[in-house]
Amino acid sequence: MHQHVVQYSILPCRLDKSHDDCACQQVERLEPLTQLEDLWLNNNNIATLDGLENALKAQRESLTTIYLEGNAAGKQPGYKATMLALLPKLEQLDSNVLS
Repeated sequence: MHQHVVQYSILPCRLDKSHDDCACQQVERLEPLTQLEDLWLNNNNIATLDGLENALKAQRESLTTIYLEGNAAGKQPGYKATMLALLPKLEQLDSNVLS
């Protein structure tokens, strides 16, 4: 069964007030979304994968798709291996379907 989040009042990232676009700098506060399957965070100026394991702890067993394209974090060495280790049920990483 798919659950659709229409509105989530707690932003899933900390805003960097120094940027006019208020892009997401760090993923946090996703604990209530324990059944989350898809998470799209592309083009949000997320610089590193640091802290992602802790931020996605509640979604470790439910998340099957995550998009981090357009972020420096998605270009870090070992990005794919890190995400696969972090999210054992991952089926799609960015626009790539995993086999």
